[in-house]
Amino acid sequence: MSVKLYVTRISVGVICLAFSSPLVSSARENSLTGGMSVSYDYNTRSKDKVADDPATSVDESLQNRDRNYRSITITPLVKFVSKSERDSLELRSAPGLKYDIRESETNWDYDLYAGANRFFTRAWQIRLSDSYVKTDYFQTNFSGNQGVTDSGGNVVTSGSDELSPDLGRRRYWTNTLSLFSDYTYWEDSLFQVGVNYVALRNDDTGVNGYDDYDRYTLSLRNEHRFTSIWKTITDLSFVRGEFDTADQPIVPDVNGQDSQQNTQLSDDVKEYRTSLTVENYSFVKNTLSLMYSYVGSRYDDEALNDGDIHQLRVTWKKDYSPHVYTVVGLGPSYQKTEGQEADWGANGTVEWNYVLQQGNLNFLLDKRYDVNNFSGNGDRGFVDTWEARFSFNQNLLESFGINGFLSYTYENRKSPQTTQDTSIEADQAQLEEFYRNRYSGGLGFSYSFMKYYSVGLNYIYTKLDSERTDEEYDDHRVFLTFSWNRELYRW
Repeated sequence: MSVKLYVTRISVGVICLAFSSPLVSSARENSLTGGMSVSYDYNTRSKDKVADDPATSVDESLQNRDRNYRSITITPLVKFVSKSERDSLELRSAPGLKYDIRESETNWDYDLYAGANRFFTRAWQIRLSDSYVKTDYFQTNFSGNQGVTDSGGNVVTSGSDELSPDLGRRRYWTNTLSLFSDYTYWEDSLFQVGVNYVALRNDDTGVNGYDDYDRYTLSLRNEHRFTSIWKTITDLSFVRGEFDTADQPIVPDVNGQDSQQNTQLSDDVKEYRTSLTVENYSFVKNTLSLMYSYVGSRYDDEALNDGDIHQLRVTWKKDYSPHVYTVVGLGPSYQKTEGQEADWGANGTVEWNYVLQQGNLNFLLDKRYDVNNFSGNGDRGFVDTWEARFSFNQNLLESFGINGFLSYTYENRKSPQTTQDTSIEADQAQLEEFYRNRYSGGLGFSYSFMKYYSVGLNYIYTKLDSERTDEEYDDHRVFLTFSWNRELYRW
């Protein structure tokens, strides 16, 4: 679908929602903001050299050479915001003209957003947002925080569903549409219905790009305050993933013959997610909670292994002061994959957060089981993850700030394997089990001057150590930006 058609659909839908009833009686505040930025992006990735395999027509040694990426991007910005007591509307357009210095070619990047919310009554609110992003970098934010949320704070993609950094620079586009209805029926009690749609498409990257897919999510959430010391939170969601298998290579069957049927192996999947949390506030500045969560995956193709995850966790959050809190949680986990023995383990979390006068320090250690099907790099199935992360941000001066992070992630993956032998039953299918160690760190500086101008410099380092052949790499990225941004009109 063309960019123009997406922009038209976004704008019409949002405007219809925001202005579906007369607002002449509501005082509105409107603003128009303009800006311009020029950025320099330097990215180098080194991989271990491997010898060419003469049995194939592809020169593997060329695929794994060191890669240097350099580009200059000019990005104008236009943002319109309209607010009243009952509703708000935001439209933002930031197309970027990118020149690839190494390849001597020019491409267009896009960052388009439209969002609106409206209170139809004091208790009932509708929120709609749609964003279109076209770029060649897997992440659009520097900090690398897990999960992507909409303007209302709802998680629209979990950390395990973010695009993988392992494929390097790949041109792609995503379109994310979210619709939420919130109804507050009691003090600190909420019922929410949400629909989310994500489309991922490659942009001239061929078979080496991301997996094209459409991801549909229907979610229900209930927060209910029984008394001043008891509260429950229930989340239910259904996820449907449809993948494009048209470009799958022809794989010989057990008789050495190419089978057209084998080219249509489906990665389509259904995920069922449930969590129930009971919170207790009996002790001042101490919150105790008990959470049960379930994740189930069901693949359309019988050659892929279905499975289930059950987790229980007891968590204690303590507020030492308005500036410091800690979180400690621990519980058992049970994971069962089709055709495999059940696996018992543990899940837990330890977090320390300190709010500075003009900044924040955070340390997080997390152990969890999850299902990962939407990272775009072909990974499927269950992953057992350990993650340690330290992040900070601090304004050293009124106009000068610094931020950064250090993280280590260990992944033990059980990836379902397709089989070309139709005589093998689904419960006999094999899993590929392997580990990944990912080390990452980043440091950023920002400086603003003359009221409307700013300069930013960011550096990110990522190292992957994998049990899989030819996955290991070292990645360095330097991103320098000079920008101008100011409010042009307000009425």
